[in-house]
Amino acid sequence: MKYLINLTSRTSGKARFLKLEADDIKGAEAEAKDMFPTYEINRICENSDQRSWFSTVSRMRREDE
Repeated sequence: MKYLINLTSRTSGKARFLKLEADDIKGAEAEAKDMFPTYEINRICENSDQRSWFSTVSRMRREDE
């Protein structure tokens, strides 16, 4: 199953979206942590349609800065 993961850098605060193929959410989380150890995982969802939610949140964060 494909997962969409929202990550934020612990040092710079930069947001990143990641699409992964994994058997379950725990597998997607583990793979994301291995790929980006300095990033914090904010949200994981199964449906790529949720990308609009992530985009809205990212835009709101930039406007606050």
